Amino acid sequence: MGSASQIAISVEEMLSRLPLQSTNSCIYRVPENIRKTNEEAYRPMVVSIGPFHHGDPKLLPMQEQKLRYLEALRNKAENNNFTTDYVRIIKEHEALIREYYAENIISPAGDEFIVMVLLDSAFIIETFLRSTGFHTIDPNDRLFLRPKIINQVVRDLKLLENQLPFFILEKLYQHVNIKERKSFGDVTYKFFNLEPRVTPIENIKHFVDLLRTCYLPSTRRPQGLVEQGKIGFRVSITNLQEAGIRFKSIVSASLLDIEFDDGGVLKIPTLKLQDDTESFFRNLVVFEQCHHSSDSYIIDYVALLDFLINTPKDVELLVEKKILENWLGNSEDAANVFNNLFKQVTIASSNFYYSSLCDQLERYYNTRCHRYCAMLRRDYFGHPWAIISFIFAILLFILALIQAIAGVLSLGPSGGFSSSKH
Repeated sequence: MGSASQIAISVEEMLSRLPLQSTNSCIYRVPENIRKTNEEAYRPMVVSIGPFHHGDPKLLPMQEQKLRYLEALRNKAENNNFTTDYVRIIKEHEALIREYYAENIISPAGDEFIVMVLLDSAFIIETFLRSTGFHTIDPNDRLFLRPKIINQVVRDLKLLENQLPFFILEKLYQHVNIKERKSFGDVTYKFFNLEPRVTPIENIKHFVDLLRTCYLPSTRRPQGLVEQGKIGFRVSITNLQEAGIRFKSIVSASLLDIEFDDGGVLKIPTLKLQDDTESFFRNLVVFEQCHHSSDSYIIDYVALLDFLINTPKDVELLVEKKILENWLGNSEDAANVFNNLFKQVTIASSNFYYSSLCDQLERYYNTRCHRYCAMLRRDYFGHPWAIISFIFAILLFILALIQAIAGVLSLGPSGGFSSSKH
């Protein structure tokens, strides 16, 4: 055993090797407890971007395409130093690039890290330019001649573990030769089919950060506000309907703009549920969990859907009201997506974005007259023949009442029982 001083020296050496913690950290590995709920949702299918999945044997076939796209950019360049300029820019910003990752990147190291950033950046930039029409698609392009592959690339670029810092892509893009000069932000919006909502674009950290920002609700929390409220009103869509609440699909600037009016109508923007929807939301949720835990919006939206959607019947009702487009086809599969999204996720109970909405729903749900009116509409006005029968019954009742009154009146003073005088 070593002496106390030797052990202390060893510990001090360990402390000296600790990497500096940076406020720029924003690209995270998915926490293991969340990853286990659906590992495939966080793993790239065809292309690795950045260090976390670099060298994965399943993704190596795309390395050739990365080289071809770098070659395409170089061939369009106006000077012969294109590759050298790219390498120089990356080396100048290597330390800052590394700071964006929330762990010390040991591998790839040295020049291999520079080459990785070079190839990944060239791949992203050329993919964006070809997809948006600013560069011509090569007749032999393996990506764009196979729609399934390009769709998988789009999906992979939305994964939290599969990111490069946005700033380095912007800097490298400025050296690309294109006829119609558009900002990298504009090209990115077009590639992801997003409405520009971010000003200035310089504040964006990476693609997942951009996607989150574009999906934020129109009305945000005031900065620094901590509002105590209900985390969730755990009553399903079907039960809310039985209590008289109606549902309406609306067009809004944000998917998260859900509101409840005084007339008992819950207004929800339409959500398209596709094969990659679960992966998309899971990665946004993890990013918020790691980076915006006290100011979450996507997590709160997913939590609300989890409260409202419990069974296939809830899904079918939302499809009927055109609030949900279920491209999965199966209502049970759709219900499972919503029921699993919120597993292992922590929510800021003191600052739940939809707490006021949940309070409104609970008050309406617990008001008895709303339930009775809903029961009347369902049992007596739910079908045209039911309405006719109800009206006919009312008319019969009125006629019977009129007949009874007429009978009483016909007796009158002289028509009553007569008394005989003796």
